Amino acid sequence: MITFLLFVGFIFLLFWISSISNRVAAMEKRLQSGAVTTPDKVPVVVKLPEAQSVASWKPGSLENWQAVANQSVENAQVKPEVHAPTQASAKNKDADDTEKAVNWLNRIGVVALVLGLGFFLKIAIDLGWIGPWAQVIIGLAIGGLLIYLGQLWKEKFGTRAQALIGGGVAILYFSIYAAFNFYSLVPQFVAFMVMLAVAGFAVWLSYKNSSLVLGVLAFFGAYGSPLMFSSGQDQQIMLFGFLTVLNVAAFVLMFRKYWMELLLLALFGTIIDFLVWGVSHSNYENTLTSLTFVIVTMLLFVIGSAGLFRLHSEKKTLAPDFGNGVTALQIISGTFFFGSIVALLFDRFHNILPAVALLGAVTYFFSYALVDRLNYRNLNYCMSFCGSLLLTSAAVWQFDGKALSAVLLLIALLGSTIGTMVKREELRVWGTTILFISLIKSLYDPYTAADAAFLFNAKFGLMFANTLGLLFVGWLYQKVQASEFEKNAEKVLQIAAALVLWASVSWDISSSISGNSQNYMTLWWVIYPVALSATGFMSRRSDISKTALFLLAAGFFKVLFLPYAGEYTFLYNVKFGLMAMETAGLLVVARFYRHDVENKSFADALKVAACMLLWFAVSWDITKYFENEESKNARNLFLSLWWITYSAILIGAGIAWRSPLLRKIAIGLFFVTIVKVFLFDLLSLDLGYLIISFISLGVILISVSFYYNKHKEQITKFLEGEEKSNNIIKN
Repeated sequence: MITFLLFVGFIFLLFWISSISNRVAAMEKRLQSGAVTTPDKVPVVVKLPEAQSVASWKPGSLENWQAVANQSVENAQVKPEVHAPTQASAKNKDADDTEKAVNWLNRIGVVALVLGLGFFLKIAIDLGWIGPWAQVIIGLAIGGLLIYLGQLWKEKFGTRAQALIGGGVAILYFSIYAAFNFYSLVPQFVAFMVMLAVAGFAVWLSYKNSSLVLGVLAFFGAYGSPLMFSSGQDQQIMLFGFLTVLNVAAFVLMFRKYWMELLLLALFGTIIDFLVWGVSHSNYENTLTSLTFVIVTMLLFVIGSAGLFRLHSEKKTLAPDFGNGVTALQIISGTFFFGSIVALLFDRFHNILPAVALLGAVTYFFSYALVDRLNYRNLNYCMSFCGSLLLTSAAVWQFDGKALSAVLLLIALLGSTIGTMVKREELRVWGTTILFISLIKSLYDPYTAADAAFLFNAKFGLMFANTLGLLFVGWLYQKVQASEFEKNAEKVLQIAAALVLWASVSWDISSSISGNSQNYMTLWWVIYPVALSATGFMSRRSDISKTALFLLAAGFFKVLFLPYAGEYTFLYNVKFGLMAMETAGLLVVARFYRHDVENKSFADALKVAACMLLWFAVSWDITKYFENEESKNARNLFLSLWWITYSAILIGAGIAWRSPLLRKIAIGLFFVTIVKVFLFDLLSLDLGYLIISFISLGVILISVSFYYNKHKEQITKFLEGEEKSNNIIKN
């Protein structure tokens, strides 16, 4: 009973597909014929020329009469007006509704007929009137009769008769399956061959009647036959040969009818049959045979679909969504091929896996070349992605370690270069993608005993090569810049190159230099951002300059938290020297921004950072020098003295250099010093140190105030001179 219900459901599905096919066929017929429903009568509005003035018209002038006539003809306009549907259009609508109703009556009638015959057979079987052989024969006879009537009435009833043919083919499939599986009346081979004969006959009917529904039904039964008539034995050669013949037949039919649905059905049917076979019968002995079938299937669907797309595109006979169907075929074929070769070869024949993957990559790139000039974006991206994935996989399976990184870099540069030469964006994109894969792989390559030489080792060589590769590909994008994406890609690649070089040298210092590697790394973090910033300003690349600022900030914090190492001497040690270099670097970079109106805030921030770093560096060195508990009073005293002195120096520098920023920093440090002296020193210092601290603070503050009041007019004129000069420059 369940089988019967499934069969009835399949019939309903068949008629649903048939209805869609009929609608499409009717629409195509109307478009080809150019038939358009128009109203019976279209009123014509004729715009007559405006009457000429009496003054301009001369009676009896032949030229005036001719001019009026010509103007009347020129100004006459035919304007069809839109009215409500006429009686003729209403009749056409009624006719269409009637035709739809008749079509549904036809379908319902076929279903009712199949159901009636089914119920009759059930009653006859239950009562023992009809035996197994009789049931099968009756089913075959009814199926044949429906096909005959459908072919007989196709000229008269058109698509309605195709429903009878489809129902007949379905009944034949069911009858053959019942004879083998339900009643065991015929052996497996006989049932299989009969099913193939019916499928072939259905394919011929679909081609003759231009019926997609019949084609789908025929191939559905053909690809389902190995599953329905399986005996459980491994018949590999027979199965693969059968599927290959079916696939070729699908392409032949596709060549004539452009039915993309058949190719998709053929590919899915092939995959399902192969997977079902593989689960039960795949082993070491039949691996090469299975691999051959997978390769043949991939070649057929990848190259075949691309070739059909190119051929039919030239003929301008394609449906609008044909390219999407080809793209789907490419993706499904690539997935099937990749998964199959991994499952078949990874553990058993790993040595030939790279060569097979390379063959797949060559196939995809060849197909890409076939459809490249059609400029179908989705398909081009799909093929280039599949080809690059297989090519990368072949490299991964063939090489390892640093050799793999070098090969990936070579593939990336080759793809980007070819993409630029042939002006194909998708090739440049996948080349760039592989470049970043090569970069990540190079970063994770470990150092070995042979990589001990600083900057002269294989790992750093690969990192440096990747840096050059990023710059080269960025230059290629700069030459093209066909889209906004490529303009941004060029900037991203150059920033990545700057960061990779910074990281690779840092990594090489930490791995190749023993002892004071942190000091050398900090030195690199100070020097490199300054050089990078200079490069950015010279080349007018704001993105490079901003990257330099980021690295300079990283160097700033690296210097701050760098521990003291080796023999210590006050103001003559590695940490203080590096802090002083970082301070100089901040001032140098700030000078780059001094004329940059838009980024002037960067210059001010860098100056503040430089001033605070120098103040902090000396303070830290004083703290280190008096680090013993016995010298705590001296430490606090000298810190206060340094803060007071440094604030006074900044005041003078701010006046001399006409810098309001330095003066503000100095005033801020004065207040910090005052707070320290009155709150901290007052409570912690001994009386002698406290006296010196307060006297020094007072003397310097009074001196600064006295000097400023004494030379107030000169200082004011000096500073006003700067403001006037700046205004002159601005104006």
